[in-house]
Amino acid sequence: MKRKPPKWIVGFLEWFCPQHLFEGILGDLQETFDEQVQTLGVRKAKAYFIWQTLMFFRPSILLKNKIIIQSNQSSMVKNYFKVSIRNMMRHRSYTAINLIGLSLGIAFTFMVYLFVRNELAYDSFHENSNDIYRVYQKTVYKSTGKTRSIIGITSVPLGPELETLYPEISKSVRYGSSSTLIELSGDHFQETVTFTDPAFFDVFSFPIIQGNSNNPLSDPGSLVISEEMAIKYFGQQDPIGETLKVKLGDTSKIMVVTAVTRVFTMQSSIRFDFLINMANFKYLLDEEFYESYDTGIIETYLQLKQEANPQSLVSKLVAIVEKHDELDQGEYKFEYGLQPLTDIHLDNSIPEAIAIIGNPVNMYIFSGL
Repeated sequence: MKRKPPKWIVGFLEWFCPQHLFEGILGDLQETFDEQVQTLGVRKAKAYFIWQTLMFFRPSILLKNKIIIQSNQSSMVKNYFKVSIRNMMRHRSYTAINLIGLSLGIAFTFMVYLFVRNELAYDSFHENSNDIYRVYQKTVYKSTGKTRSIIGITSVPLGPELETLYPEISKSVRYGSSSTLIELSGDHFQETVTFTDPAFFDVFSFPIIQGNSNNPLSDPGSLVISEEMAIKYFGQQDPIGETLKVKLGDTSKIMVVTAVTRVFTMQSSIRFDFLINMANFKYLLDEEFYESYDTGIIETYLQLKQEANPQSLVSKLVAIVEKHDELDQGEYKFEYGLQPLTDIHLDNSIPEAIAIIGNPVNMYIFSGL
């Protein structure tokens, strides 16, 4: 049986030896090894083969090989670049079409990315967004348990009662709107006014950029306006302390601007231009509707404590239905549920509400491109 030198030393020789010399050197070493196997024995022949191989090794060989490889690669890259430039100059129209198409493709991809990211990030700018829920109302047939309807609006008195009854709730905020006339210096403007509770800015993180940032809606005569409305009505003048006459049903009230806020219209399901205290909502309704539990008029938002379990709270809301007789409508009954604030924009299963919802189909189509 023909003896062979150790494989590891042959591999070592192949690693450091230049390729164009490897076969010749290995052949000479192998020939010497075969002769010494006959004269000195296998063990001494292997030792001599290893020693001779190591004598060939020089660190400068590695450095030289590396430089040659890098030089070859650099030359190849330069050559490819030159050829590409020549081809582009030779076929300018074709090159222009390709570059324009590539640029448009990259721009479109980037725009789709921005669109999808914005859709998924709706309402997440609120500091407590993960703890905020909207109460929705279902009408269910008693006989079958099937849902007759589902809406994102509730009765006016529901929020305060929930906050009183359940310790899991940190704060409740009601949110309703109505189109009305606003008067300034004899001029009248048709605007949408939003009614809400003083805790609005404790729950939602709309920044106050001018005026009272602590509790701007504490008084029934307080008025918070958006940046856009501040410019529309007062221009460059400081709007804080200025007044606007707001028509509420058959009553007109003088409202004092206490703060200016920034509304993120491209990131928020909750949008408004004018905020006034919920106490003024009664001027728009008969007392019966204002105090009724079976009439959905406003949205109700709850900020839960961090340790609270939303599903556990939903199971407790059955007690509210049982407490108020008007919530039992004979063949069907009302039920309440909680919808996370950050789900509202892309959840069109609750279409009837005040908050602005998007079209989830568009988002899914674009994200799949």
